[in-house]
Amino acid sequence: MTAATVIEGLVLLPYPLALTWAMCSDLTRLRIPNAVTLVLVGGFLIAAPVHGLGLERMALQIGFGLAALAIGIVPFAFGAIGGGDAKLLAGTVPWVAPTALPEFLIWIALCGGILAAVVLVFRRLPIDGLPRFESTRTVNEDEDETVTAKSKSRGKPRTVLPYGVAIGCAGIITLPNLSVFTN
Repeated sequence: MTAATVIEGLVLLPYPLALTWAMCSDLTRLRIPNAVTLVLVGGFLIAAPVHGLGLERMALQIGFGLAALAIGIVPFAFGAIGGGDAKLLAGTVPWVAPTALPEFLIWIALCGGILAAVVLVFRRLPIDGLPRFESTRTVNEDEDETVTAKSKSRGKPRTVLPYGVAIGCAGIITLPNLSVFTN
C-alpha cells in the first residue's frame, strides 16, 4: 500500500462520516448542523482533485449541488422538509456521479418511505421513552409571540420526519457511485 493510496482513501472519509453525523443529529435532535454541509462540500473540494477530477468536472458537480439546493428550497418553503435536509442534499449531491443521481434519488424516496412507516409505528407504540417525532419547535423566532408547529396545526402536534436519515442512508447505499470514482 502506497502513501498515495492511503491519501486517496483518507480524503473520502468526510463523506460517510458527515452523513452519519447528519443522520444521528437529525434522528436525536431533528436538526442537522450547518457544519455537516460544510464538511461535505469542503471534503469534496479536497477529494475531487486528489482523485483526478478536473476543474470542469468539479464545477459540474458543484452545479448539481446548487441545483439540488434550489430544488430543495421548494419543499422547505412548504414545510415538507427542514432547511437542514435541503442543505444536506445539496452537500451530498456533488459527491454522487451524474449517472448515479437518478438511483440516488430513488434510494432517498425508498428510504424516506421506510422511515415514514417506522415513525408511524413508533408513534403508536405505548412505550415511554420512544421518540414520537412531533415538532413543537418555534416557527417564527423573530417575533415576540411563539408560534409552534403544534399551535399552527390546530392544537395537534405535527409529525416530522428526520429526512436527513433517508438522505444519509441513500448516500451510503450509493457510496460505490461516488463522482470521484467515475472520472
